[in-house]
Amino acid sequence: MINRQSLSKEQVLYAINNKEFPDEIIKSANKVVVIMTQDWCPQWQDLQKWVYDIDTNEDINIYDVIYNNTDYFDEFRNFKENVWGNL
Repeated sequence: MINRQSLSKEQVLYAINNKEFPDEIIKSANKVVVIMTQDWCPQWQDLQKWVYDIDTNEDINIYDVIYNNTDYFDEFRNFKENVWGNL
């Protein structure tokens, strides 16, 4: 079963300040996926068509943040690219 939830601003700011998402995210299930993207991203356009409809008996928590639609866009993008090296 896929459980989907958007990350809150507080959870994202926690990640920026602590270089990791809080335990409430990373320990929320045996399998956890965190998707950090922008709405125009071509990979996201393809991925979102099927990722939330995966048919499984396992509990998988999927968290997402479409960060170009947030008021912390520049802060998160700079963190993601410069700390995590995710360009």
